[in-house]
Amino acid sequence: MDVGRPPKPLWLSELVAVWGYVQRNYFLTKRYLMWEIVWLVYVTINAKSRNDALVPGGAAPGWGGEGGGRGIASQRLGLLTRS
Repeated sequence: MDVGRPPKPLWLSELVAVWGYVQRNYFLTKRYLMWEIVWLVYVTINAKSRNDALVPGGAAPGWGGEGGGRGIASQRLGLLTRS
C-alpha cells in the first residue's frame, strides 16, 4: 500500500479499469480480425454450395437462378406445398 500518498479518487480508479477493458478488446480484435474474415468467407461459400447442390438449376427461385423445381431437401422433408 502507498503510505503517505493520498488515496486515488474512485472515478480515477474506474477510468483506469475501463481503459484497460477497452485496450484489451482492441488488441483481441486486432489479433483475430483475419480469422473472422476467413470464417465469414468459409460460411458464405459453404452456404452457397449447399444451396447449389440442393436446388435444381443451381439457385433458389428469386435469387437470380433458373431454379424453380423442388430441391432434394424439400422432397425429402416435404417442406414445399404440392403444385
